Amino acid sequence: MTDKIEYTRHLLARTGDRQLSFFGILISSASTWQHGGPCESRHWSLELFSTQDGRYVLHIKYETRWQGELDNDFAVVVPSADKLTEALDEYDWAQKFYGFPQGHEARQAELVRRLGDCWDRAVSELLAVVEPENL
Repeated sequence: MTDKIEYTRHLLARTGDRQLSFFGILISSASTWQHGGPCESRHWSLELFSTQDGRYVLHIKYETRWQGELDNDFAVVVPSADKLTEALDEYDWAQKFYGFPQGHEARQAELVRRLGDCWDRAVSELLAVVEPENL
């Protein structure tokens, strides 16, 4: 007896663009959220879907609790597993938040470093389900 995969319809929000509609299954998810520190009040949720025709859909949601910053949704269809890291590299996560004003460069650099550590951890977790030879 083999298990039949049931693909379901998904509608993903995309800030500044139409929703992305596809049939697929969620194969991995990860988050940068951590209790305490900068990854609590600003965080990214990442989802990776597999489609019926063998492609992938990458969905990234940025959520913030900082005044003046806006939540953001990004979704893209990726043709193959070897293009996933390319799509993640093209997503400029550091442009989604403002941080400290001019004159606080050291604090801003530390914020970017800490958020970057959270981002890298989440990306590694997200891609852990994808076969290494395909990346």
